[in-house]
Amino acid sequence: MPPPLRVLTRGSMLVGKRGQRYVLLDPLVQRKGKQCNVWSATKHDDPMHQFVLKKPEDEDGPGWPDFTREMEMQKLLYKSGYIRRMVDVIPPPSDTEPPIMVLEAFEKSLWTARLRRPFSLGEIRSVMRSIAIGLSTIHHNNIVYTGLLPRTGLY
Repeated sequence: MPPPLRVLTRGSMLVGKRGQRYVLLDPLVQRKGKQCNVWSATKHDDPMHQFVLKKPEDEDGPGWPDFTREMEMQKLLYKSGYIRRMVDVIPPPSDTEPPIMVLEAFEKSLWTARLRRPFSLGEIRSVMRSIAIGLSTIHHNNIVYTGLLPRTGLY
């Protein structure tokens, strides 16, 4: 069993490889009995500029194979405007810790947006076209994506 990963807490400041400082705001994914591995964050010098920070789940295993694969996919698909981008990486404090991804933040997911008002036909077409282009980009890189859910569709 790998050693426990560093604990992230509200207000912690982390420094990315690009020298940017990020302040943790709130956990985004809470599961009973588990540490949160996905957090909202802001730039230290610009609280309006938000990001999503993600570390491996505690159960990922030695060497964090799932997280490592996700980081590789982020690097491979970086140029696509239809896939959330990794904009920075928080380097690990030691060889026994993984890095932390810094991802673009989006205002809403399709899941939450649908609760505000019904989408127009034009909006539905636009969203579906964007999803199709994103999936096409993924498939052209010989990757199979199986996690398409309303809460993972972002805009």
